[in-house]
Amino acid sequence: MLDIIGRRDFMKVCSQAGVTCALALCPFQARAAEAGQTSSGEKPSPPDPDKLSYCGLVCGPDCKLYKATQENNVEMKRAVYDEWGWKANTGEDFDADKVFCYGCKAPGKPTNANNQRCTVLKCAVDKKLASCIQCKSLRTCDRKFWKDWADLKRHVDALQDAYVAGGNALI
Repeated sequence: MLDIIGRRDFMKVCSQAGVTCALALCPFQARAAEAGQTSSGEKPSPPDPDKLSYCGLVCGPDCKLYKATQENNVEMKRAVYDEWGWKANTGEDFDADKVFCYGCKAPGKPTNANNQRCTVLKCAVDKKLASCIQCKSLRTCDRKFWKDWADLKRHVDALQDAYVAGGNALI
């Protein structure tokens, strides 16, 4: 039987694993293709920072929260809230009206509590970047976001390589 400290550690690890699984299930290949890359033998065009979120993802129906928002599906929102550790990240109790996402670049749409606290989003906006792939400091960026989402960081580093290989300069 687990003691109290063991249970807390177990819950913390499970929460982190849930977030990691969410990213693992997020089809980076499909999102990369939407951003200008191909998986075939063709020479891919460089990713378009304007089509990427600030952190390098393409928000859309492949994202559980985006889909739940579009469908206004409370059960899906609840599942995402639990799976992604929303309470731990924001301190907010579940409220279907507060658990939503239209993407961090959706003009005229509200942003959720996670986006409002996102240091990557704030940094990119402050630097007037369309996406972090344009940032010359990306490789050495030590924001907690990148540490928590190491798979995404590797993906964004690869997007930046393709962006630079396409003849684009970093800012």
